[in-house]
Amino acid sequence: MDSYRQFLGFRLDNRIYYFPLDYVQEVIKPVKSTKVPFTPDYVLGVFNLKGNILPLVDVKKKLFLTETKIDDDSRIIILDKDGYKFGILVDKLGDILRLESLNDTDIDILDINKLLIE
Repeated sequence: MDSYRQFLGFRLDNRIYYFPLDYVQEVIKPVKSTKVPFTPDYVLGVFNLKGNILPLVDVKKKLFLTETKIDDDSRIIILDKDGYKFGILVDKLGDILRLESLNDTDIDILDINKLLIE
């Protein structure tokens, strides 16, 4: 039996980052969100996904203090961290990597905990 992990790639500006695929619920095209008062500026608002209201985080604004410009390549990645579901806006979706070991790789794996709303 093969022992491997899968990662979903996505682009922020000119750099590619990865998430463990275990956290990814689905990927959708950008949707309209409703701003919520008194939330951090990196929270773009909330949106309805199949009857569930989820917060939407601008990853670039949260991590790098620059705003994501929405275009045809932009996507929202729906993440599930221990039952807490939220969407993150990214510039472009990348590939899925299948790795047996992280020891010999030079990829940027983004810690999902850094994206949680504080």
